[in-house]
Amino acid sequence: MQQVLTLNEAQNVRLTCYLYDRSPEYTNLDVRPAILVIPGGGYHMCSDREAEPIALAFAAAGFHAFVLRYSLHHVKPWPAPLADYEQAMETILAHAEEWGVDKERIAVVGFSAGGHLAACAATIAAHKPAAAILGYAVLTAQTSDQCVEGLPAPVDLVDADTAPCFLFATRTDNVVPIRNTLAFEQKLDENGISFESHIYSYGPHGFGNGGAIYNQPPLCPRAGTWMEDSICWLSELWGARTFEGYASPKFGRVYRGDKHAYLSADCSYRHLAAQQGKAQEILKAVFERVETGMRSNVPSSTMKMLEGWTLRELLPLIGFTKEEIDAFDEQLRAVKNAL
Repeated sequence: MQQVLTLNEAQNVRLTCYLYDRSPEYTNLDVRPAILVIPGGGYHMCSDREAEPIALAFAAAGFHAFVLRYSLHHVKPWPAPLADYEQAMETILAHAEEWGVDKERIAVVGFSAGGHLAACAATIAAHKPAAAILGYAVLTAQTSDQCVEGLPAPVDLVDADTAPCFLFATRTDNVVPIRNTLAFEQKLDENGISFESHIYSYGPHGFGNGGAIYNQPPLCPRAGTWMEDSICWLSELWGARTFEGYASPKFGRVYRGDKHAYLSADCSYRHLAAQQGKAQEILKAVFERVETGMRSNVPSSTMKMLEGWTLRELLPLIGFTKEEIDAFDEQLRAVKNAL
């Protein structure tokens, strides 16, 4: 089912919805994940090739899909596009039960300037997506100002609450240089946010789904695989969908929790060892086993590397079971991060 909702008539803001009807043949799919597509266009247009072709590909993979055509700069400048995103998410959430949308599994995919908007959604929006896919996105201050002067730089907005991200671009993009993607993934890494990144060897800016009908050569033939890869990445993040429901996720929103408000087994051993008080009590047996077992048998240089591992990664090496690690994690999550 397709329908178009006008979110703001004066600013020509529209939300195009591609929705699955419920079917007695697969009642296990009455509730589905969703993707919100944000086309690029420098905030001066909304690219058609980064709209419906993307939404329909995700719909074919089992997603409810939505395309947001947001306020353009000459009609209503920033932060109007971010307000449009918020309204779109509020609309999807308000109709989630009616449409069969899984509220916990709504991702956003944005391209170029739309990638800038998607990155702002992932970092500072009130309604953050569960994941963000950023295609050759405008992310640094220099490129943001070249796009529209005065835009925020998403690379400066990344923090411990940022949504997990999938990034892709081409090395030869001469409109949005790859330093945008590289700088953003570095910030994600510094904050321990889960991400995957693909820099393809060559290709122009704005290649969308990589389809030959939308692009003139030369374009790396692998560039179009970002769609399949991102869908697989989402299934690993959220848990693969099976007939019985969702399988266990392969990873979480964060892979290192040193900068989070509360401790966890996703904090590095080094970070936890520097804590005082309750954390020391919880992990007393861990510290003792590391001191007596590992330090006497592992070279000091190697030990320094291992101290950067998370507790969840390190403990299996010294004989702790998954159940024991989960118990440590539960206790640590009640302890505020003191550093």
